[in-house]
Amino acid sequence: MNSENDWKKSIIRWWRSLLNFALLYLVIEINWYQYINTH
Repeated sequence: MNSENDWKKSIIRWWRSLLNFALLYLVIEINWYQYINTH
């Protein structure tokens, strides 16, 4: 039975996508903030 392993893999995959989204959001926020301050 391999179901527990698959469950852990799915959780890890979900966390990675969440972290990627958070990083993308941070980059956009920082760039937008700098854009507003310089224009």
